[in-house]
Amino acid sequence: MLAYSSQFNQDFKKDLEPMHYKDRESDMEFNGGGNGSFVNTKGTKIDGGNGSLVNTKATKILYQAPFSSFQNSETGFRRTKQRYLSIAHFSTRSVSIPSGGSSRNQPTWTPHQSAIEVIRPASSSATINEFEYLRTKLQELRKWEYTTFGKLVGVGDKGKDSEALIGSGTRFTLLNYNILAQVHLENHRNLYNGCMAEALEWRERIHLLLRDVDEFSPDLICFQEVEASEFYSTFTPVLDHSGYRGVFKKRSRDKPDGCAVFWSKHMFSLVGTLGVDLYQPHIPLLDRDNIALMVKLESKIDRTHQRLVVATTHLLFNPKRTDVKLGQVQFLLAELDRFAFSGFGQEGENIYHPLLLCGDFNTEPYSSIANLLTEGRLRYLDENGDPPKLLEKRGMVEFLPAYFGINDQCQHYQIQLERVKQWKVHRKNRFDLDRRTQLALINLYVSHTEPSSSDSTAPHCYVGNDSPSTSTNSTTVEESLNLSTELDFLTHARTMDAIAKFGLNCTFGSGSLSHGLRLRNVYGPRLDREGNNENIATTKQSAWTCADFIFQGMQWSHSEGRCVEGNLKLIRRLGLLTRNQCKDLGPLPNLASPSDHYPLLAEFLLK
Repeated sequence: MLAYSSQFNQDFKKDLEPMHYKDRESDMEFNGGGNGSFVNTKGTKIDGGNGSLVNTKATKILYQAPFSSFQNSETGFRRTKQRYLSIAHFSTRSVSIPSGGSSRNQPTWTPHQSAIEVIRPASSSATINEFEYLRTKLQELRKWEYTTFGKLVGVGDKGKDSEALIGSGTRFTLLNYNILAQVHLENHRNLYNGCMAEALEWRERIHLLLRDVDEFSPDLICFQEVEASEFYSTFTPVLDHSGYRGVFKKRSRDKPDGCAVFWSKHMFSLVGTLGVDLYQPHIPLLDRDNIALMVKLESKIDRTHQRLVVATTHLLFNPKRTDVKLGQVQFLLAELDRFAFSGFGQEGENIYHPLLLCGDFNTEPYSSIANLLTEGRLRYLDENGDPPKLLEKRGMVEFLPAYFGINDQCQHYQIQLERVKQWKVHRKNRFDLDRRTQLALINLYVSHTEPSSSDSTAPHCYVGNDSPSTSTNSTTVEESLNLSTELDFLTHARTMDAIAKFGLNCTFGSGSLSHGLRLRNVYGPRLDREGNNENIATTKQSAWTCADFIFQGMQWSHSEGRCVEGNLKLIRRLGLLTRNQCKDLGPLPNLASPSDHYPLLAEFLLK
């Protein structure tokens, strides 16, 4: 199995620091000096000068002193990367690189025994002991929790019954992780006074982050708080080598971080992307630099080539600005509706591609924001019919003004009309509206940054809106799209009349928000978890709370009169810690958990 060392981004101008490597298979230890040579601790020099290391099985393992390339001589694999240090071991008995194949369809929480383990010479025995204790304790507490369907499907060798249930579906895991941008950690050191200094160093944290990814072996990864520089210099080369492709969306204006989505290139192919700027300069409420990133993927495993929409976001933190967060969610749901819509059902209901929405929502499971997402509706006027004080103080009666074009049903109402026209007038029930048509029907500010990577083989490092890019030039583009700041009453009235003739529900400023995406909190049901599921936590704000979510798209069953799982089924999830357990493990980050958030992990079946 591939084992990665830290990405020493600030040390590339220096010589390699002496490090200690232990090969568990051969029980040999190697000491590396600043010149790149490796010496067996038993006194035999393995190789030096050029920095390559060859084991007794005559397989070139890896190591280049200038950090420019690595090679496995058996497979002929060769890759060149700038500013990139990776330590890996390729055994002659097995070459295991994380991929989207069958070996990655059965994720394991138990850490694999890497052939080469990186041990930092600066770490004391007490530090190593604390790492082992915390890591072991965390693994004991976080156990897989199965759905009824998951118990039937099983995990290991699948019998005939399980194969019949799975059929030709695609079984995959999703990892959601707010990784804590180092720039935010450095700017707010006071928030981490209780943490060990070593646990706050980026070189330590990135090592553990990549180790987490390697141990989880997810097929889909959603990261929040990824610094743009680290996306290109660290995550892209490492995860590219491990069989992933990815896209990145930087936060608006001058913010250094954003969201990234990676997928197994062996399991999925990219169909489209959508970068969403939740900052909209012409909308008073949407004045914060938050973003969302969506990808539309197609399964390479399923014969039907089923599609899947994966979206991730990082909403505003400020606990006093629920009004801003609700406006962001209303906007986000409208963009999800635009991106994931696939047609109309037999009774005219909206049909969407299988959907997963995840990220750091900076809200609690029973907040108004979470209720809007999972219940599909929210009454925001009080018992007297007055707007919330947060809106009233700002002279507003609704979250988003009508001229923005997003209605109380969390849809772009001009796109809503265009869809029903195509369906009822032109008898078309496919809605892959081209970019030009969509932009003509929406009133959005869009900004995107093209990849700045110098690697010409990385067109997948796309950052932006609507479609993959092959450009490698660093360019920031801002499109005003002739933003409207006032309502054209005549055009608005005509549109509303046309929508009403088709019998669609479309309102503005009604005092209620709703949507038709039918989302379920993956960590909401109790499943086979011991105890209740109400005091789970992912991070500490004023107190330990659950601010991170994975939402799964459901579908309406006319026969059962309720929402049920459609072509996307939950198999299991990795259980979260309770608040008391989080307290017992101490503050984050620590030597076993590299972020101030615990990750979410769930396994699904796409049919």
